[in-house]
Amino acid sequence: PLVETVLPEGKLYVSPKIDGELWFALRVAGETVLCAANGRILHGIPVTAALAQCLANAGDALIAGELFIAARPDGPRPRVFHVAKALRDPAQAGRVGFKAFDVVTWQGEDALKRPYEERLALLAGAFPESGPASRIATYEDNKRGVLARYREWVETKRYEGLIARHETGGIYKVKPEIGLDAVVIAWSERIVVDRVELRELHIALMRDDGSFHVLGTVGTGLDDLTRLRLQEKLNGLAAESSYRMANREGTLCRFVRPVRLIEI
Repeated sequence: PLVETVLPEGKLYVSPKIDGELWFALRVAGETVLCAANGRILHGIPVTAALAQCLANAGDALIAGELFIAARPDGPRPRVFHVAKALRDPAQAGRVGFKAFDVVTWQGEDALKRPYEERLALLAGAFPESGPASRIATYEDNKRGVLARYREWVETKRYEGLIARHETGGIYKVKPEIGLDAVVIAWSERIVVDRVELRELHIALMRDDGSFHVLGTVGTGLDDLTRLRLQEKLNGLAAESSYRMANREGTLCRFVRPVRLIEI
């Protein structure tokens, strides 16, 4: 298996991958809030109150973790889109949880200089194993144990994947590979030095009624020659559209006739 080929020998710290959003628990001057990478702040909800209790003795601290939605007993495992939905609905604030997986700063000092084993000890001393604010379950293992845990956690659909941290600092994310055949409906461009080239493809799946369900974008796995050839072919499939769709940089996409399939 690929896991045994890629993962190194030696001690690995293995934990399940929570399907949520990366957020940080931030404690400054006695106040605790949740902060996203884009600067968004959350406070005054049950999970931030729980975090304040966990970090009461941490001084100024920054903790990395996953914001997630607790699964219902009779429902499927939580998904990342459940988080965005809950954050838009104040009535669901009580379902939002935080799983801490690393310590960035502690008592105002850079904790990332410490071995991960020491950072785990800090998490264990501050966070319970379960609850609205808790620590991710982490086990010491080797790469053969990682494969066994993958079968137990991921193949049973309990979790979306797992994380394996090597004792020397390498971090590996192990998730299943899923293949889809999708149709290209548009493309967007980028400027590289003095030329315009294909930046990403916008793809979709066809519904039973013949309409298209937009999946998203694909921009990785394309070398320069592939980008050039795709751009030439898609230019020949240009289609007029009254619908406007922008990419992540705010540039309008160029729609094409939905006839070219790709595998992702």
